[in-house]
Amino acid sequence: MKVIETPNKVERSEWNLVHISNNDHQAVVQLNNDVPSIRHHHPRPLPEGVNKPVFIGGKNEDRRPDDGFIGVISSVAVSGDNLPLGEATRPDSVTEYDACALNYCLNDAKCRASNNQKGYICECRDGFTGDQCQNRPHTCREENCNAGICLENEETWQCVCPVGTTGLRCEEKEEPREALGFSFDTSFIALPKPKKFESVRSSHFSRVILTKGS
Repeated sequence: MKVIETPNKVERSEWNLVHISNNDHQAVVQLNNDVPSIRHHHPRPLPEGVNKPVFIGGKNEDRRPDDGFIGVISSVAVSGDNLPLGEATRPDSVTEYDACALNYCLNDAKCRASNNQKGYICECRDGFTGDQCQNRPHTCREENCNAGICLENEETWQCVCPVGTTGLRCEEKEEPREALGFSFDTSFIALPKPKKFESVRSSHFSRVILTKGS
């Protein structure tokens, strides 16, 4: 029996991808994105009806240590089609792996076992995206703060209103104060939008102070 090996080792505690191909002229094995290992052989086409079981995760009794393969196989694909690992024959020493035990899914997403490279998929809540549902939606996207500014805070939003307005969305008018004080990072004043920018003279800007509290 001929053996083909990769010069590189698998990365511990990481998912590794192994590509194996074999035809009439050569066998190729590639680990992750490393350089493929190729072994050429003489053409010897297999006749029909001689396909045998494929053993994955086993060991060569003559060359391998007694401990054999220790790890997890999350998925197996042949010609691009995923094979149902649940139907595979396995000894007592091979147990089913719970890929969702550590629950890598974020933002209250549901973890489901899946025949893919990681062994699981995350079912995200509405608005969340990403392999692990790590991308949070923009909560200010559809909120109208009128003359105010919408700020995102954790999973909610808040309208910061300028002087003279108040309310959840800065929709209520408030009596102006005699003096203005700026003391927070969100302190600001808002002026009505001019109909035409050409009508605003540069001298008018001397009356407007835009500042940010320290």
